[in-house]
Amino acid sequence: MVIPFVIIGVLFAIFKEKAAEFVSGFNSFSKEEQAMYDKAQIFHDIRNQCFTCTVIMLAGVILSCFLTPYMAITTSR
Repeated sequence: MVIPFVIIGVLFAIFKEKAAEFVSGFNSFSKEEQAMYDKAQIFHDIRNQCFTCTVIMLAGVILSCFLTPYMAITTSR
């Protein structure tokens, strides 16, 4: 489940402001309405959210690898 967030984050990092058009709802605006928004801020936010979710999920995976065996021992006794 981490891979899609990594891929989206990398795509937003590569395409920068052009990737703002892939944001849900933003591409349905007219060109005049899109011009009113800061595309750089949009792509920064989406990229940062994707990478933050990736880090949180990876931390959960790593912690569960270490903590699950100990929890299994305590619940079986």
